[in-house]
Amino acid sequence: DPQKLWREGLEWLAQESQSRFGKPFVSLAESDQLELLKAASDDRADKTVENAGTQLFALLKTQTLDGFYTSRQGLDEIDYKGNTYYAECPGCTAAGHP
Repeated sequence: DPQKLWREGLEWLAQESQSRFGKPFVSLAESDQLELLKAASDDRADKTVENAGTQLFALLKTQTLDGFYTSRQGLDEIDYKGNTYYAECPGCTAAGHP
């Protein structure tokens, strides 16, 4: 359930921010925010540790990619042509095909 992952991940971030720095995440210096995000990211020291923060980071990555590659800019990047068809199979040299 993505909503549960968002909720639990943001709660994790808020709790970690308070316990490590004594302030809400939005009040932290950029370097402290990055430290917290790195603790949840693929760049963390111990990749065997899974928690609500690491699950949030994975969800955020997935949804960012989904959002980008369904946008006009993302579709242009992968040269998506839409629902098209070929009258003949392009470049097919298998037996029985011209």
